[in-house]
Formats: sequence, C-alpha cells, structure tokens
Amino acid sequence: MAWQALGDCPFADAEEERLRAEQQREKTVAAVAEARRRQENGEVRAGIDPAFALLAAYAITLAPVTMPQLVEDVLGGDPLSPQTRRILRTQLVRLLTDEQTEEDE
Repeated sequence: MAWQALGDCPFADAEEERLRAEQQREKTVAAVAEARRRQENGEVRAGIDPAFALLAAYAITLAPVTMPQLVEDVLGGDPLSPQTRRILRTQLVRLLTDEQTEEDE
C-alpha cells in the first residue's frame, strides 16, 4: 500500500492495477465489517467508528516501517524493537478496547 501511494507500484499494466485496487477495496470493506461485528460483540470500544478503529490500527502498526524516524522521535527508541512494538500494542489496545493488557496489571 505504501509503495502504491508513493506511485512506485509494480503492476504490469493499468488493468492489473485496477483489479488489485478493487480486490484491496473488497478486503477493506470486509475488514471494516469485521471491526463492526467485533464492536457489536464488545471487543471494540463502543462509540468508536469501526472504520476509524481499523484505520488507526493500520496506521499505528505500519508507522514503524513507513515512518521510522517519526516513531523514534516520538517514542525515543528503535522503531522496530520488541519494546517499541509492545508500547504500540499496549496503547492501541487501550485506545480501542475496554480491556487491560498484561502491562496494565
């Protein structure tokens, strides 16, 4: 997705690009529906738009790879380290759920 957004997409032709984009949209629609279902089951905090929850989850999990300098500046550590990954996971869970993580206990 990042390469596609930057215009450096490896598709052979425009038709292949169109088909892959359509497939990605279908997967995204299904992922939002799954987030909505999980919200209805109490797994995702009430009051958060499921589409926003999905977008936030993607942005937070992709940030160490797509914006490593920003993650390092903000969190003060190696963006790809296990410690940084734990911080991101813990904060994402707190943001999107009512559950506590192991770090909270």
